[in-house]
Amino acid sequence: MDEPLAVIATCGGVTSVKEVSMKLSKEHYLQQLRKIVNPEQRAKYYKQFIDSDVVNLSTAENVLLLDFYQENQIFDELPVISATDIQYPSVVYGSPEYRQSILQFLEQQWSLPIGTITLDDIFVVSGVSAALECLGFSLFSPGDQVLIPGPMWYGFPWCFSQRPQMEFIHFPVGENFELSTQNVVDAVEANPNAKLLVLTNPQNPLGTNYSKEQMEEIYAYFLGLGSDYHIISDEIYACSQNTNVEGNEFVSAFGLDAYNIYPTRIHVVWGLSKDFGLSGFRVGCIISKSEQVQESMEGDACNRSIAGFSPFGSLNPYMLQKLFLSGGEPDPTVANNAISTYQSSLLPSSYSIVKDKLDEALIPYHPNNKGGIFFWIDLSAYLDRVQQTTIEPDPLLCESLYPPEFNDPNEGKLTRYLREEAQVLLVRGQECFWSEPGWFRLCYTAETSDKVAQGLDSMIEKLNQLPPSNPN
Repeated sequence: MDEPLAVIATCGGVTSVKEVSMKLSKEHYLQQLRKIVNPEQRAKYYKQFIDSDVVNLSTAENVLLLDFYQENQIFDELPVISATDIQYPSVVYGSPEYRQSILQFLEQQWSLPIGTITLDDIFVVSGVSAALECLGFSLFSPGDQVLIPGPMWYGFPWCFSQRPQMEFIHFPVGENFELSTQNVVDAVEANPNAKLLVLTNPQNPLGTNYSKEQMEEIYAYFLGLGSDYHIISDEIYACSQNTNVEGNEFVSAFGLDAYNIYPTRIHVVWGLSKDFGLSGFRVGCIISKSEQVQESMEGDACNRSIAGFSPFGSLNPYMLQKLFLSGGEPDPTVANNAISTYQSSLLPSSYSIVKDKLDEALIPYHPNNKGGIFFWIDLSAYLDRVQQTTIEPDPLLCESLYPPEFNDPNEGKLTRYLREEAQVLLVRGQECFWSEPGWFRLCYTAETSDKVAQGLDSMIEKLNQLPPSNPN
């Protein structure tokens, strides 16, 4: 991207301070970019400060509902902000009215019998990452390990391994990216201090829903190991269900028979970042019947609530009141209407654009991606072709998080080639803790449909321009 124009004044060939400061500013952006480990944040930063023309299919965001919000004036003509709105919230984990509306919404969307979860089980904090950290604080003892199957969301290590007492362990799934009970058994036997299993359903980056039978077997095994074993079900994409795609229907952890047996050791997190496309609002929920979790979140007269570290700010419910409140009372009607529009038309339309272009270009992807907002695409056929180029690979992944085999230079080259030549940002598979090089995560809701189509066309064109494979 060209540097922005500047008003340049020269005297004897000396360039104005304004122009110099602009050049220093761009170099500053580049230096800052190198420090960003999270690939989604890195992609957002790159698009905003380095190249605004790049198509960002990397960051797991959802822009599809913006027109719905504007047409329904969700953020227009809100009541005048009062003193209460800008002060510390009286309840740091969400007002009763707001949590009651979320409860009603989830009961409908997840087809839960009334009473499965209650108002007292819901705690609202500033984002699902914060919810995961809060659960970590509540459940972990020094030396405990957390198991998470890969490929997975690369943010989990930051949620669980940034505290000295937590140890994050990733383990691979089986053939065709299918998680089996045996995979979990093997991981437990190799890590005897593992007391927590985290599953993302729908799965990120695969975009698939776990089957009920699959989850029942895994939950029964892991939770049957003892009373100090827990499972966190990350259901942040629960409502991102594409009605036009064949595959397993979404089943919440609350809908499992295992939940009736182990209700205090199954914990669910959900939020508004993905399904509602409101990642900037930082709204996440912990839903747990565990006394240990509830006491940690609520605190008591002597012990401060850990939710105080990550409070649900008072301006969030103020901005979202038209989605979840009516006249100040719990009413998720508009929220349900938004999800209905999203599932029936917006999500299928954007999905079809990507599917058709990938199919036409003969680019493989993981099938049955009914849940979530991703295509897990296989570009391994281009690894030996990009090897023939002189392009440099991206910097190595963080060595404290990734083993050496997760740094295939050709995957790093292909990532950079797509970014600089095709102007498309994707998340490389090894960054998602999948050792086999050549897989990439593509988020098809991160940009408007026309931008997604533009990015796919450019990506396919530039892939086809790579030199032929080396026969040797």
